[in-house]
Amino acid sequence: MLPIANEVGIKRIFYLSSLIRRYQGMNGFDWWVLKLKNEAVSMIRASGIPSTIFYPSTFMEAIPTQYMQGRRLMIAGLSKHKQHFIASADYAQQVLNAIETNTGTDNKDYVIQGPEALPDR
Repeated sequence: MLPIANEVGIKRIFYLSSLIRRYQGMNGFDWWVLKLKNEAVSMIRASGIPSTIFYPSTFMEAIPTQYMQGRRLMIAGLSKHKQHFIASADYAQQVLNAIETNTGTDNKDYVIQGPEALPDR
């Protein structure tokens, strides 16, 4: 797809990755999803097309469907780091701001997470 994007003159690629993609390969951690995200970023960068890549934390809208069991918040074990969430509406506003301001040929990366973390206990 990227060679075709070059051929047709795509001016900028916007890509939604993941903040946790950086855990791939750390301390023996291996997950195929993060491997694919890392490969995608590498391919986008190698294409030569200017890019804007977003690395959001978990979307808070996932809490009711992925983290709740009844009235309890399900967390496995203790985390070394507090978990930050981002509201999809806040994320969308930051993407819009990036679209409006990224008109040059440089690559931009944005780590996007909410300002307050869930406590680790």
